[in-house]
Amino acid sequence: MPAVFFHPDTIQTEWVFDTTRKGSEVAMHLAERGYHIQTPTLLTREVIARYHQEAYLAALETGIPVGLAESQQFDWDQQTWQSVIAQSSSMVAAVLHAQKHGRAYALASGFHHARAERGAGFCTLNGLAIAAGEALRAGVRQVVILDLDAHAGGGTHSMLSTWPNLRHIDIHTAPFDSYTPLAPHRRMYVQDSLAYIPAVTALLSELNQHVQAGDLLLYNAGMDIYAGCAVGGLAGISEDIITEREVLVDTWAKSHGVAVAACLAGGYKGDRFPNELLIRLHADSVARFCAD
Repeated sequence: MPAVFFHPDTIQTEWVFDTTRKGSEVAMHLAERGYHIQTPTLLTREVIARYHQEAYLAALETGIPVGLAESQQFDWDQQTWQSVIAQSSSMVAAVLHAQKHGRAYALASGFHHARAERGAGFCTLNGLAIAAGEALRAGVRQVVILDLDAHAGGGTHSMLSTWPNLRHIDIHTAPFDSYTPLAPHRRMYVQDSLAYIPAVTALLSELNQHVQAGDLLLYNAGMDIYAGCAVGGLAGISEDIITEREVLVDTWAKSHGVAVAACLAGGYKGDRFPNELLIRLHADSVARFCAD
């Protein structure tokens, strides 16, 4: 019983950018394909406060101090709080659904650079860390975060590197937000498109002896690796390579009986990355992981 989650409050912020708008466009695209999009219950402030510091949450609510409220590089407005709560709510809903039913997808992004105390790199709240924490609280034996966004997930690592029962696997094609991973976590910077699929294959293979049926894969399925993406794209990464990656991750998870909760992650339209292609790549990923 796969499910797709999107909360309309995501797009209420006045700041117009891919991470604040594309979830809605992907939802509309999927609805045209016949998908039913579910609206998650909004998380309470208490849940968010388990993972982010109070001073930062207060800044997101009030806009004061402005430097902290806008630390992810977006202008603050009265809808900022509700928008970012909606994004993380979709991610948590996907994780809890996947725990029970095997597969779910959150039409949400803008997570993995955020720290406990501030935002960074277009990311406000770290929905990956929040969702991983809530999954463990719900009784999942182990969470594996597979981050295949073009950029490194330094924010995620800063928040959960010492957590038990969690592995963070990070393969990126741009150096932004790099870090030195603590064991058992793994980070790999790929600079040659021919090495990309082998890198994903190798790190998934390393996981074989560490996962078992019922574990949860939290998949940050970035499309910003695409060669035409001006923010992180790697020359030579084609639609076919992205499709091969999605098939690889999907097949690996099924072969190990691992549940999957995925989210949109990065992907930024531009002169060489038409919005129509960006939305279709994201929608195709949803279709792959939410197939009956």
